[in-house]
Amino acid sequence: MADDRSSEKPDKQALLFCLLVAPSREALRSYVCALAMRCLWRLYRSETGQIEMAYYFAKSLNLPFDEAVSKTISALKEHGFGVLTRIDVKNTLKEKIGIEFRSYVILGACNPRMAHQALQAEDKIGTMLPCNVIIQQKDGTSEVAAVDPVASMQAISNTALGEIAAKVREDLKAVVQSL
Repeated sequence: MADDRSSEKPDKQALLFCLLVAPSREALRSYVCALAMRCLWRLYRSETGQIEMAYYFAKSLNLPFDEAVSKTISALKEHGFGVLTRIDVKNTLKEKIGIEFRSYVILGACNPRMAHQALQAEDKIGTMLPCNVIIQQKDGTSEVAAVDPVASMQAISNTALGEIAAKVREDLKAVVQSL
C-alpha cells in the first residue's frame, strides 16, 4: 500500500503552536523540518502514484570487480572515510548456505569526525553506523552504491543529526562521483 503523503496539508494548528505558544527556535525548526520532509515525499512521487524515496546513490564503472573495490576504498580514504568492515557476500553465502551469488562486497565506511559529532548529537545513532557502501558485479560492469545518510535518519527527530547527515551525504556523493 502506497504511503500517500502528498494530500497532507501543512498543519496550521501546529504552525500556530510553534509561532505563538512555543516560540522557541527549536520548536520552529522542528516544524520546518517536518514540513520539509513532507515536501521531499512529494518530490519523490513517481508517475504511478507510488512513493519512491531514494535511499542510496550509485554509479556503474567499466572496471573489473576487484579493481572497482580497490578504487572505492581509495576514494573513501581520500574523502576522510576509513573502512571498518568488509563483508564478502558471495563467499559468505557460499560458505554458510551453499548458494552461488554474484561478486558483492559491503564496506562499512566511517568518517571518525562525523561519527563523533553524530554520537554526541544522538547517543543511540551507533545502531545505524557505519555507512554502508556496496560494490557488486552487475550486467558486466561493477556498480558502486552508498547509503544516503539523510534518508536513513528520517525516523530520528534531531535537527543537529540531520545537519551532520547532510554533510556525510555530500561527502559520500563526492566519493561515488569521483569514481
